[in-house]
Amino acid sequence: MGERDPLHLRVGPEELAVTTVTGRVVEKKVPLAERWLRGFAETQVIAVGFDLRAELPAAEAVAFLRSLPRGTNRSAPTAQWVVPSGGRGLRLTTRPVAGAG
Repeated sequence: MGERDPLHLRVGPEELAVTTVTGRVVEKKVPLAERWLRGFAETQVIAVGFDLRAELPAAEAVAFLRSLPRGTNRSAPTAQWVVPSGGRGLRLTTRPVAGAG
């Protein structure tokens, strides 16, 4: 999808539909387990106490997310922190440093 491509979004009681020039995608309504709903609500409550650590423009956020390693090393997991990197970017480090989140 390009910046000027048309996008039609329809939100209804039973489905959400997105239509673009290349086609249509429909997501049907499904029942959610009560624990999922509680989890969504609890996340909002927990997030209130968070401190803003970084704010990135969309392009830099995408670049950071794409740079993250894929998969995990389950036999020897290593803690990692996200820290500012130069200008407005972010990077991972294995050492807790000031400003890490």
